[in-house]
Amino acid sequence: MDLLDSLQLTAVFVVKLFGDLFGVMLGGGSFFVQPGLMAVGVPVDRAIANDLMAACAAMLSFLWFYRKAPVDISVRGQKAVFVWMAPVMVVSAVIGGHIMHALPVSFLKLVITTICGIGFVYSLILSLRHKGKPVEQNFDYAGENFIKGWRIFLVLAAVVIGVYDGISGAGSGVMILLLLTMVLRLRLKSAVPLANMVGGVSLLAAGITFLFLGLLSWQLLIVMLPASVLAGALGAFIVSRIDEYILRVVYTCMLGFLCVYLVREQLLM
Repeated sequence: MDLLDSLQLTAVFVVKLFGDLFGVMLGGGSFFVQPGLMAVGVPVDRAIANDLMAACAAMLSFLWFYRKAPVDISVRGQKAVFVWMAPVMVVSAVIGGHIMHALPVSFLKLVITTICGIGFVYSLILSLRHKGKPVEQNFDYAGENFIKGWRIFLVLAAVVIGVYDGISGAGSGVMILLLLTMVLRLRLKSAVPLANMVGGVSLLAAGITFLFLGLLSWQLLIVMLPASVLAGALGAFIVSRIDEYILRVVYTCMLGFLCVYLVREQLLM
């Protein structure tokens, strides 16, 4: 990849900052970042690789600044979810990284469009159902309010999301949030930090895989990592101070715009 000039690197910083800001709060940041990097002139494989590697910094930053915020799942519950998902996602992400070039782009876009469509419908239903009503779910141990067979759901989802993280990762945060809100029945505010915790491990495994495959650009990472750290800090500040219902509405609207964008891309193919 040819070296980028100062104007291009500035554009990379801005794209990564705003993309990861949405990503740490609501998932789907790579839907903005990866096309943005490609528009700047970064090859698609390097856009994916460097986006995912830098996104780990955004997630770590978010978790650090959000660590004292109250959530409705205990530390014991968080550990249970992490233990069941993280190891599987690490292995799956490594596999996904090695098959990134094997799957056609058209197929990936179709999968992402379908997932976003399902997520939009589900989130819209929840927004309408809980309009004006606070969702109170406080419990001490993972499993009390979870659906039956939650461990199986987590493992199966970890395989799919982990492989996808290695292939593209665009929208994987949305998938994890949907999983945590549907299977674990968590409020969105409580699902966000847990999604960053689990997703960060998967993306780090994918990033290390890309490093060995020679897809990382140090010129890009030097610019993108500070943007990601700043995005994580800003995201933690915003999430901890915004109402649950407003966050849900913003999340639903974002998914709706993503669906429209992706459907349009499918029709233009």
